[in-house]
Amino acid sequence: MTPNRLTAPPDIHTDFAALLAGVGLNAADTGGRVSFTGADPIVPSRHRLGAIMAMGMMAPAVATQILYRMRGGSAQDLSVDLRQAVAHINPMYNFTPTAGGYPYYSPVATIGKALGFGIYPTKDDRWYLPTAVYPHMFRDWVALLQTGVDAESVARAISGWNAQDLEDAAAERGMVGTMIRTPEEWLAHPHGAYLSDVPLIEIIKIGDSAPELPLLADPARPLSGIKVATMTHVIAGPVAARTLAEQGAQVLDLARPDPEIDLILLDTHLGFRSTYSDLRQQRYLDQTRRLIDDADVVIENYRGRKIADFGLSAEAIAQSRPGIVYASVRGFGWDGPWSDRGGFDMDANCCTGYATLEGGDGPPKLPPTVILNDYLAGYLTALGVLAALKLRAERGGSYHVRTSLSRFSMWYSQLGVFDQSYVDEMTQHPDHQPVPPQTYDFTGAYGRQHRLAPGITYATTPGGWRIPDHPVVVPLGASEPTWLPPY
Repeated sequence: MTPNRLTAPPDIHTDFAALLAGVGLNAADTGGRVSFTGADPIVPSRHRLGAIMAMGMMAPAVATQILYRMRGGSAQDLSVDLRQAVAHINPMYNFTPTAGGYPYYSPVATIGKALGFGIYPTKDDRWYLPTAVYPHMFRDWVALLQTGVDAESVARAISGWNAQDLEDAAAERGMVGTMIRTPEEWLAHPHGAYLSDVPLIEIIKIGDSAPELPLLADPARPLSGIKVATMTHVIAGPVAARTLAEQGAQVLDLARPDPEIDLILLDTHLGFRSTYSDLRQQRYLDQTRRLIDDADVVIENYRGRKIADFGLSAEAIAQSRPGIVYASVRGFGWDGPWSDRGGFDMDANCCTGYATLEGGDGPPKLPPTVILNDYLAGYLTALGVLAALKLRAERGGSYHVRTSLSRFSMWYSQLGVFDQSYVDEMTQHPDHQPVPPQTYDFTGAYGRQHRLAPGITYATTPGGWRIPDHPVVVPLGASEPTWLPPY
């Protein structure tokens, strides 16, 4: 399906109502006004980045407010400015978050940009994106391409490959990377065809239980009393949990013993406590099962079905903890030919046709924000979790929420693509300039942090991250493997 060509921004309320309806929600049930200000294009992109991010953040806010009213909370208004929302696509796009007075550090930005954010021409006049985020990924790509990690060396090596051959060779080795496709090519691909029939957010009932809605522990925190266990890394999974923590959910990070990129930890693990959970060791596996059996929500982003190897699949948890809401975030979806492939933000944007559309008549390119999927996927996964919690409260049951970066990438383009001439004209207009976002400052385990504030304005329950007697961000593994009393 070729996306609509836009010469003016469509009505955001129509698209937002459709997004909510996909998970059985209606903004009218908040009891207040839901307001969007501003219009795309705001940054030099052919896609509706402001609307996409504003809707992505607003949707879980609406779901939170609906749950809040079900738990005895009052009606309140919710609002967002698209011109501020674009900053939340990538918190380092035109903004500098700091810890201890220094910008967040990312080794990917300094040594790995050529193997993660570079799109290169191939021998057969196609384009290819190799992806390396962690050290072992750099090692594997250097070995396959027989190259260094600088852009010139990578480009020279990739120019000797046909795109499909390189994609196949990488996949055979369990590596991450993709050739760039058009939307039409993606829909003709077996996996693209599979995803085109999958809902944007899947919510599947996997077991029976009595209706359940924890008591509201703090009347000023709409999600207080809800316990979330997260087994995630990188961005989308932690952002889903962070979104729930923002309005009071208790989040316990069951962290892998592998090191995490400092930037990711500092920016996404707000409002978490964290305990190590090496699932390869029986004592940690037993500990993890015990903690999950007392949780309301599990969020995980293991590749493929790997989590089932530890006896922690959604179906297994629903047996031991009836009423669980279990969310799985994947690069390419739960089923289909590519279900076992790993993928990051940029891979999803490149394989689905997004990058081709963004490039227009020129070479394919990533959005001006560089990333797009990671944070949005987190917010939209949180939306699925909250919609499932509402179902559990009304009907009972255990639920499996399934989301994927590539399915979201398809949606972004389906919302319409601007003509480049319109983008060039409107991004010069004063009403289409980014507005400085609200900021959030606190002192904790990493010193004084300066970062983006929550993106949605709640009229009476302003968002924020706080845990009694704990810093806002804790080091991985720094917490006891227990749940705190409701707060």
